Amino acid sequence: MQFRLVLIFSFLSCFLSAKAQQTLSEIKYKAWDIHALRYYPFTQPADSFMEQVINRKLVLSKDSIKFQYEKTAADLALNKLFLADAINSTTASRNQLFKHAIYPYGNWLNYARSNLKDSLNLNLPLFLSQRSLKQSSAQSPLEWIGTENIRHGLEQWLGEFDIWKDRNRVLFFSVKSPLAKDAVKTYWYFFSSLTKIDGIQVYEIAFFPKRTEEKAFEGLLYISVKDFSLVKAVLTLNPKMKKAPAKEILFIQTPAKKETLLTVGDELLMGLLINKVCLQDVQSPDSISEDFLTPAQKEIDGFVEEARNTHAYTNLQNGLSFLFTDHIGIFRNHFNLGPITQMLSYNYMEGLRLRIGGFTSEKISNRAAVGGYLAYGTKDERWKYRGDIILTPRSANRFQLTYVNDLNIPGQNCLGDKRDRIFYSLYQSHTVNMSLQKIGQASYETDWFHGFSLKLRAKYLYDQPVGIVKYETANTTINNITTSEIGASLRFAPNEEYLWIKGKRIVFHLPDVDIRMNQRIGLKGIFGSEYDYRITDASISKKFDFPLNIGSFDLGLSGGKVWNTVPFPLLFIPEGNQSYIYDSEEYNLMRFYEFTTDRFVAGKADIHFNWSPVKLFSPKSKLKTHVGMKAIYGPLSDKNNPQLHPELFIFNNGVQPLGEKPYEEVHVGLSGILKLLRVDYAYRLTYGHRGSLFISTSINL
Repeated sequence: MQFRLVLIFSFLSCFLSAKAQQTLSEIKYKAWDIHALRYYPFTQPADSFMEQVINRKLVLSKDSIKFQYEKTAADLALNKLFLADAINSTTASRNQLFKHAIYPYGNWLNYARSNLKDSLNLNLPLFLSQRSLKQSSAQSPLEWIGTENIRHGLEQWLGEFDIWKDRNRVLFFSVKSPLAKDAVKTYWYFFSSLTKIDGIQVYEIAFFPKRTEEKAFEGLLYISVKDFSLVKAVLTLNPKMKKAPAKEILFIQTPAKKETLLTVGDELLMGLLINKVCLQDVQSPDSISEDFLTPAQKEIDGFVEEARNTHAYTNLQNGLSFLFTDHIGIFRNHFNLGPITQMLSYNYMEGLRLRIGGFTSEKISNRAAVGGYLAYGTKDERWKYRGDIILTPRSANRFQLTYVNDLNIPGQNCLGDKRDRIFYSLYQSHTVNMSLQKIGQASYETDWFHGFSLKLRAKYLYDQPVGIVKYETANTTINNITTSEIGASLRFAPNEEYLWIKGKRIVFHLPDVDIRMNQRIGLKGIFGSEYDYRITDASISKKFDFPLNIGSFDLGLSGGKVWNTVPFPLLFIPEGNQSYIYDSEEYNLMRFYEFTTDRFVAGKADIHFNWSPVKLFSPKSKLKTHVGMKAIYGPLSDKNNPQLHPELFIFNNGVQPLGEKPYEEVHVGLSGILKLLRVDYAYRLTYGHRGSLFISTSINL
């Protein structure tokens, strides 16, 4: 509870207090107003004028000193008046918020410095790297992610944002600068007005990309009338950018002040003041000037040392770890305990399921990790366990050895480790179809160029039914089946951005398109395997954005085929969902183990509108509407029909082959309820008609 209060205070400080940081008179347009520049009837093109500005910049840049940069900190923008009100109100009552959230940070505020001499704004540093100008033994609050991941993540999230650069890495995108050498090929420029900024007379230049689908900026440049230098830039990203927050982020850059301000959302709230920190002047190492650091960053070493001596620091670190990775560091952060949300769950067959596990941290090794879990069901009184060894000799290559002995829901991936989440413990119907699986797998995964990745694996499976579904032929009951297989997966996902943390891919930006192909080959006679088989499946998914920020359209297609005669546990089992939590990847009104088939084509379509009928009654409503449909078609072929092949397992206790008509379901819902909740109503159109209400979380940015 304590770290939650700390996080709440931190984020409220960042966002609620920041209105005073930037006035509306300084910013002529909000982010979405800038998107409307494309539709404004400008009459004076400024392309030739901007060529002069760009050429001037290129001449100056030839003689500029080269620096090596590393981001060591970002300043959290706070407002003195807001802090005073918050502290006074909580101090008066001595409530829990003051006791657990504000008071421990008293010493931290000593390191906040005024942005300007007469400013009400404070800059409080967030330390984000283990290296600073003065070498320190202090460790980063984000150490649990790993140093390399911190650097990579910062570079991706914050980028070397400088519109003078030809290419900018901003929020996972390579974006063409409006001041790049060949920018006139990408952008339209127009004279907007003649105005003044800080007493300097400037031309206001409106610009936006020529192609609406371009990954580019759009906004306003303020160019000095006197010498054609850039005085200020107010710009945002083209709304075709796929990252939702990026569409509402406003960048305000003032080169003379060496600052770039970020504003997020409709309220123009300033969050972080980002500065590039000069580490070394290659030509003259002794010429480093403290002017490159903000006042708060000059105090970074003292700040970190102070942070290490306060409990609030540890609480914040653990809180961030929990939010990002579902783990919490223990034993002085040598071991990451978790996933926390899977330590307690319930299902009908196991009863109350208790589980404990985790992974070794980067403090032990940043190239290897050992982990797993131990679980126990109070109803079946059975112990389950898993062990993993993960090796990452290079960031693009990963080796993993896994052994698991646990119950699994047929159709779901036991290695995916999903069903223990406490949110899925409330079922609409009893979960009585499960099997005991013992799985050993060795895998190697590598990331290639341009979004290509390859995964090779060898897998052993022992599968024993423990639910009501039996493995039996017309004459014999089978206790278990055993398989050994090798497989390969090829994936193409351009522009996907992610971090690998403990063998799991944490995606920050979805790819432009996601294409996957999988091939599995069963090897009879290897480790007692009883079957030869070949199984192929493929999928493609793509998101399309509607114009004018209306919404988006997600489309997914998939298909697969089992080429041999095998018992139904080895066929395709569509993934059902019996909980009250809506899942975009599952068939939400299909029972576990309800259907099986040896060939299929499937599709799903989801439309997301940045609008809802509620807006008719409440114009300020930010609720969003979701409408979609899922379908799968794949009648069982004769070669896997147990009525034609007596040696195959017969379908029993609710398991049935997919018939001649497709399974279909539709859904409609609203998201952004209390900025967090999403509610959907789904209805099943075939194989019986029924509907149900689902709830899930969907952060509305």
